[in-house]
Amino acid sequence: LLAGDLFHESKPSTSCLNKCMLILRKYCMGNEPIHVQIVGDQASCFPKDFCWSNFYDSNYNVGLAVYSIHGNHDKPSEHFIQPNQNGGSGACSLNLLHTAGLVNYFGFTSEVDDVLINPILLQK
Repeated sequence: LLAGDLFHESKPSTSCLNKCMLILRKYCMGNEPIHVQIVGDQASCFPKDFCWSNFYDSNYNVGLAVYSIHGNHDKPSEHFIQPNQNGGSGACSLNLLHTAGLVNYFGFTSEVDDVLINPILLQK
């Protein structure tokens, strides 16, 4: 469980993001069994495009599931929260890692005054 601030800024450099992805692939992917299961509604916890934990995805062999929320340094900036006129996706670095299946990103909110984070219930 990463309690935020995986990155020190909301837009890390591509070399920093690449190094992070290399480390996550090296140490978190593999055939080791996952000894937990998620109890409850995953769709309410994760971004809508991939609304399940990566170890439930048959396209991946996850040996260590990593869960992360954003912290005060790597939280999505206004630029990332709202898609821009130039076709920006509205995604932040943790969204990219979640879409790549390397991190399970939860707790995203676009409202700073009304934060609601649904819990992920894990059962061993």
